[in-house]
Amino acid sequence: MAPPLSRSSSARSHGFVKLRDATVADADVIADVHHASRVAALRHVVPPELFDLMTPKERRDRWREWLAGGVWYTVVGEAEGRVVGFCTVGPSRDGDVDPAVVAEMPTLYVHPSHWRQGVGRALCAAAVSHVAALGYRELSLWTLEANRNARLFYAAFGFVPDGSTKTDDDPLPTGLVVMRLRFALTGR
Repeated sequence: MAPPLSRSSSARSHGFVKLRDATVADADVIADVHHASRVAALRHVVPPELFDLMTPKERRDRWREWLAGGVWYTVVGEAEGRVVGFCTVGPSRDGDVDPAVVAEMPTLYVHPSHWRQGVGRALCAAAVSHVAALGYRELSLWTLEANRNARLFYAAFGFVPDGSTKTDDDPLPTGLVVMRLRFALTGR
């Protein structure tokens, strides 16, 4: 049984970024940031028609479900009073790991207007702190092998490839390879 993903219900500042727990009311803006970030990061990697299927409208209902469901914990980063990034963590969905020991970070997205300003690092640090406090020993994530910028970001944070790969199929089968990265939470 995975540790519960209780909410901290407190806002905290990280430089110019204010971090707070996401609510269902954030679903629309999270979907917008998600879309803008994906398009900017992946426009040279994925087929252009894929972006027609990954619209904010398509993602809004999915985000409402995630935020209301209680399985995932989502933290948002605000700058100048608006959400500019978000990160989600929860028990790993991978069949080859123990979800009571390994947490997963399925999303970490920052609006392109705020890239390289510390927002992603602040969100990632908040996610790491959250799952470590719950007793998880590792945090994993999947990222496109072809997304060099994401791989460099995660490597600088301390994530390392564990050798696992699979073909990405969200939202459509693309044939693109994703690789799993892991971050040890113990001994820090």
